[in-house]
Amino acid sequence: MIRLKEMILHHVFEGVGPPLLLLHSWTTDARQWQRQVRDLRSDHMIVAPDFRGYGRSPLTPAPFSHADDVVRLLDHRGIERCAVVASSGGGAVALQVASAVSDRVSALVLLCAAAEGVGPTDYLRAFNQRACAAAGRRSIRGNGTQRHHLAAARG
Repeated sequence: MIRLKEMILHHVFEGVGPPLLLLHSWTTDARQWQRQVRDLRSDHMIVAPDFRGYGRSPLTPAPFSHADDVVRLLDHRGIERCAVVASSGGGAVALQVASAVSDRVSALVLLCAAAEGVGPTDYLRAFNQRACAAAGRRSIRGNGTQRHHLAAARG
């Protein structure tokens, strides 16, 4: 764990070899990657943080950026460049990190990544309507957890 601007960001840091950053989805925390950490730590240095408000990292009242937290964590650990694997909402953070400090990202793997400002395709809208009809609902709203979380964090 490290202290970041009046809060503690919990993270897994273990293994040997080239650094690999694992960013969890909005519905989980770093424990999402337990199996991958176990399988990859023999030949990779694994860094898997809990974002603020997830797992063991507290949500702070002041405005913050998950991407800035990740970059500060890399700085603290002395990691100049790493591969990044990210899932869902973690993918949105990974895209922000890769855009802000592209020279520090050696590879980027996105698994069902969320991306701000990217709306659903016509195919996805049609699928959503069919799924809602089958479930007896009016709407399935994607990415609402992220927006709610960020809005709550910013006050």
